[in-house]
Amino acid sequence: MKKILIIDDSSLSRKILKRMIGEENFVFVEAGDGESALIVFEEEHPDLVLLDLNMSGMSGLEVLRKIRNLDPQAKIIIGSADIQQATIDELMEAGAIAYITKPFKQEQLIETIRRFI
Repeated sequence: MKKILIIDDSSLSRKILKRMIGEENFVFVEAGDGESALIVFEEEHPDLVLLDLNMSGMSGLEVLRKIRNLDPQAKIIIGSADIQQATIDELMEAGAIAYITKPFKQEQLIETIRRFI
């Protein structure tokens, strides 16, 4: 099964994402902050990363850049309520493969994931 790393500082958001995606289809690993996300990424080598943009401590953008430095081929989807085009452009330039607006719509989330893994 494909492995997805969910990075979000809200444990409730991580739980909701797992339910929306379907735990029978994927193996999930989680991180609640940027520092632990980098450790989990290196240890688990996930097929896909779902990354919250707005986190306390290390921002999602910083996590994105650090993961891309570790693995330039990493598949990272960003989730955020910030829909400013300048923000989306910056994330895509930094190496995100997709951007999904929160609150997530289940169909859009699953479709985006399946497009990349």
